[in-house]
Order: sequence, then structure tokens, then C-alpha cells
Amino acid sequence: SRIEDSHSKHALPHISWLMSFPNSGTSYTLRIVREVSNQTTATNYGFEHLFNNVSIPVNETWRDGPFLANISQDLPDHYILTKTHCGSRCVHCAPDGYLESQRTFQRACVRGNLNNHSAEVHYSAEIVRRAVHLFRNPLDNIVARFHLSRAHGNDKKFENNSSGFQKWCSQLDEKYTLYESHTPWIDASLLELWKDVPCHAEFFKYTQWHNLAWTTTQNLDIPSHILRYEDYAEDWRTTV
Repeated sequence: SRIEDSHSKHALPHISWLMSFPNSGTSYTLRIVREVSNQTTATNYGFEHLFNNVSIPVNETWRDGPFLANISQDLPDHYILTKTHCGSRCVHCAPDGYLESQRTFQRACVRGNLNNHSAEVHYSAEIVRRAVHLFRNPLDNIVARFHLSRAHGNDKKFENNSSGFQKWCSQLDEKYTLYESHTPWIDASLLELWKDVPCHAEFFKYTQWHNLAWTTTQNLDIPSHILRYEDYAEDWRTTV
């Protein structure tokens, strides 16, 4: 990172990660926070919110991010909720694309993109002071990933219903079977355990992601608030 100024890590607002496995309610959570507080949120991924084709950092000294989601809203005084998906989140990938160590996962939590995907950037974890760890029911989360993959055009051949979802899972399972059986990081007992589980790699990614997210907050010694996406439906006012 280019953040070398010793005062930069003390600048306000501090970063509060919104740590979320993709399609677990990230966009909804960030939008609600902006609407209720009338203050902006932030993201690691500058290309998501461009202003005159430029990503605007939260702090002018933080050139590698995070980046503002809305420049017309005020900055929070103390903590700005900041989107990060960290690592291990690909859909169409073999095990070497999603198996993560704690070090590589944590490194991915401070990774982002500048402008139109033009540059990969990393900022210092020292500016992160707390986290919100977002969970969603795993089956609902994986179904949502199926919907997103269809929306992006990768899997439009599958019908947008339960039958299409099942066929999508079967294709993923079959496509990477050979890779899974030949990687040294997946042993025979795990292969036996998940052989009859539809979308088994998706469930593995989900479990691995949340385990590594929790460990990352422990390693960085930052407080973490657990948020369940389902809480919005059960008690919206208290959750917000």
C-alpha cells in the first residue's frame, strides 16, 4: 500500500468493514444505511461508484481506497460502513480458484479496484477499526448466486426455477469433479462426505468464507458485530 503517513491510520472516519459473502444482502444493507442516516457508505471496489469516471477515496490520502459510494451525502463522523467481499467467492472455478489460506483471504479483504477495473489496489488494514459480519441462510445465499450468474448472462440456459437451479448445481458438480479428486488440499474423506450434496463446492465456499472472515477479525483484533440478513424481515426497526 501507498499509505505511509503515520497519521493516515488515525484519520476519521475509520473504516468499518461490511464483510459479506456475495449475494447475502450487501447492497440492501448499504442502501438502508445511506437512506436512514443520509450519510454515505464506502466500498473496496471503486468501479461500482464512479464520479466523472473516477473513483473517489474516503480520505484524500488513501489513494488505494476504500472509495465513496455517494459524494452528495455527508461522511459519517466516526465510522464508515465499507463493503468488502474478501476472497474465495468465485462461482465457475476449480479448487485452486477458491481454496484460501488465512493470509491470502485477509489480503483479499483490503483488495479493490480503481476506476473502471483499471488497477488492482490494496490499502492498509490499519485503517480498519471494526466490522459487521453479514450472514444469510446458506441455501438462500447460494440460490441468490445462481440468480446473479443468470443475470450476468453466464447461465441463462438454466430456467429460473427450482429445476433450473438443480441442473445448475449438477453442472458445477460434474464440471470440477476431476479437479477436486486431484488436488492435495481436498482429502478422500471430504470427497466422500460431499459426493451426494448438490452444489457441494458452493456450500464449501460459504463455510470456508465465514470461518476465514471470523478469523480475520480476530487476527486484526477488531470488534465484529454479527448481522443476519433474515433479521430485516423478523424485526426491521431493531435491526436497522
